[in-house]
Amino acid sequence: MKKLIFASLLMSSICLNATVIVAHRGENRLAPENSIEAANIAWKNGVKFVEADFCEISTGEIVCIHGNRELKKYTCVDKKIADLTASDIPTLNLAKGEKWKGKFDFVKVPTMQEIMATVPSDGTLVFEIKSYSDSYAKKLDDARQKAGLRKDQILIIAFNADYLKDFNSKYKGYKTLWLYALKMKDGKLNFTPQEAIAKCKEIGASGVDVGRTALIGQHYINEIKKAGLDFYVWTVNSNQEILRMKTLGVDGITTDTATQALKLLAK
Repeated sequence: MKKLIFASLLMSSICLNATVIVAHRGENRLAPENSIEAANIAWKNGVKFVEADFCEISTGEIVCIHGNRELKKYTCVDKKIADLTASDIPTLNLAKGEKWKGKFDFVKVPTMQEIMATVPSDGTLVFEIKSYSDSYAKKLDDARQKAGLRKDQILIIAFNADYLKDFNSKYKGYKTLWLYALKMKDGKLNFTPQEAIAKCKEIGASGVDVGRTALIGQHYINEIKKAGLDFYVWTVNSNQEILRMKTLGVDGITTDTATQALKLLAK
C-alpha cells in the first residue's frame, strides 16, 4: 500500500513539474500586446515561453499583430493588415489607443525578425500563424536561422490545420500544435480526443492547444497524451483554473498573467 501511494505521489509530481507557463501575446497587462516591450518584460520576469501572433502584409513582410480589430483598437488606423506595406509599419503606434494613453509614448508593431531577436537562449517563442502563403514557411525558417535560434525554440501553433500540414510537409524538426476551442453541441463535444488525435496525425502536428478549459477533464487529456501528443491550453487567467490544469498534467498553460502564474505555481 505504501509503495502504491509513493508511486502515485511520484507520478503526480512529474505531471506537476512538467507544466510550462506561456505569456499570451507577451506580458500584455504590463505593455501593449504583441510588442517587443511585452515580450521583454515576460523574459525578464522569468517566463520561458512567450506567444505572439504573426500576419503577412501586402509587401511580403511578416509582422506581429493579432488581427484587424486589434490593429484599429491599438493603433487607431482603420486598415486591413493584409493591405499594409513595409512603409506603413514604422508609423504604427500600438500605444495610441485609450488603454495605454499616458503610459507609453510610442510602441512599434514589430516584425517577425524583431520578436525573434528578443528570445533568450533558454526561451521559446510560441509562434501563432494568423495568415499564410506559399512563401510563409520559408520566411519563418529563414528568420529563425538569421536570429540564431534552434528549431526547438520555435513552437508553431495555428487554428487552420492546413497551415500546419503545409508547414510540416516542408520543414521537419519543428514542434507544431493544432489550436481549437472545445464546444458542446447537442450534448457532445465538437472534437472528441479520438478526432483530435486523428487530425494531428493527418497534419503532422506534435499536439493540441485547446481553449475553453471548463470542458476539459482528466480523461480528455489522458487520451490525447497516451497517443504521444502534447497538450497545451489557452487562455487561462483564474488562479483556480491554472492550478486545476497543472494538476491534470497539461504540458503548457497560456495566460494573460504569466508572471503572476509563475509565482502561483512556485508556491
